[in-house]
Amino acid sequence: MELPCEVFEIPRSCYYDHCLRRRSTNSELVRLRGRFNELFTQSRSAAGSRSIVSLMQEDSEQIGRFKVRGLMRELGLISKQPGSHDYKKATVERPDIPNILNREFDVTAPNQVWCGDITYIWAQGKWHYLAVVMDLYARRVLGWAFSKKSDTDLVIKALDMAYEQRGKPQGLLFHSDQGAQYGSRQFRKRLWRYRVRQSMSRRGNCYDNSPMARVFRSLKTEWIPAVGYMTAQEAQGDISHYLMHRYNRVRPHQFNDGLAPAQYEKTLTSCSGSVDHYIRLNQQGLIDLNTWMIDSTAVRATRASSGAGKRGPEEPLDHALGRSRGGLTTRIHMVYDANGVPLRFMFSPGQASDIAHAQSLLDLVRVPGKPGRPRKRSRWLLADKGYGAEHLRYYCDRYRMQPVIPPRAMPRKPGLACPDSLIVQSIGSAT
Repeated sequence: MELPCEVFEIPRSCYYDHCLRRRSTNSELVRLRGRFNELFTQSRSAAGSRSIVSLMQEDSEQIGRFKVRGLMRELGLISKQPGSHDYKKATVERPDIPNILNREFDVTAPNQVWCGDITYIWAQGKWHYLAVVMDLYARRVLGWAFSKKSDTDLVIKALDMAYEQRGKPQGLLFHSDQGAQYGSRQFRKRLWRYRVRQSMSRRGNCYDNSPMARVFRSLKTEWIPAVGYMTAQEAQGDISHYLMHRYNRVRPHQFNDGLAPAQYEKTLTSCSGSVDHYIRLNQQGLIDLNTWMIDSTAVRATRASSGAGKRGPEEPLDHALGRSRGGLTTRIHMVYDANGVPLRFMFSPGQASDIAHAQSLLDLVRVPGKPGRPRKRSRWLLADKGYGAEHLRYYCDRYRMQPVIPPRAMPRKPGLACPDSLIVQSIGSAT
């Protein structure tokens, strides 16, 4: 090979290195391909690159969407795509039940607005009907009913299931289309018994209840077989698994920033109080929505470094206890605003670096307020030089946040407004 390498002006070492690389197997790519195939199969060929990225992030694996798209193209994984539909418009409305919701789909807390609708399912050689009730805050399915008849009892069963599951909430608004089932006297009596206000879409305007249409589109496109179900029992069990497990707890939802509805609802309550507490602080102007700070501190679980022994079994991840210099240590990561109000915190085991959990912590921040969706980003993000990694700067650029991070050559001067001192003060006051 000496002559060809001299002709093309290529070092022989490069040629032999290229040959070795072709023979070697990249174990990481093999593992990723297997994981992609597994996730794609579990979704019944519905997961795209965005969904797979979100599912991989739940397993604490950071991977880019373009890499996922390239590997899916190599594996021949093509996700299902919904077909187009033609909707007819009309101007005749039901005068006795107005459209109170009026496409105001952004609510600030659960159990404020519920939506309901009916769709048809092919099973056992004939049409069956499915009624679903959904919470508009995180798009979580609360109740459903399946029957051979599209009558009032069908929608009442779905409403009763949602009402019992949520602990009989008060002050609800129920929105639906102008179906005869939702306008019947029996259903309206049930709403009156539960002290629920009723809202109806305009006739022929499907976009007035588009969140419910989105649930049915996902169900039929991603999950239900193209030929339907052999039996009604099979359809009922399969649909129940999708709505209450996969859709609510597994499937990433773009409306929830890539989180499943159940996971998104868990991020509602922050570290120092309930949603109402944060809403009051926000309305009083005590939360700075423009300037946030992030930092972390370590807390030793044992008094001495030798208290836990240098060797021993590893602690479970949910304990947030890691071995560091012989002892057990927990690291607290926290986000504050400029006034010192804690917005979110999380724990990690051992002496993990500051930057390791920065992105996942910032993704959990929710500052509720009225009206509109919770505030999830700030204008400026203050941090010390431990957060000066490039991927955090890319993260800030992606969400249009301006990072204020000193260069590594600048000595750090802790003060009263420093995030680290705020963490120490809050922990000291709590203990």
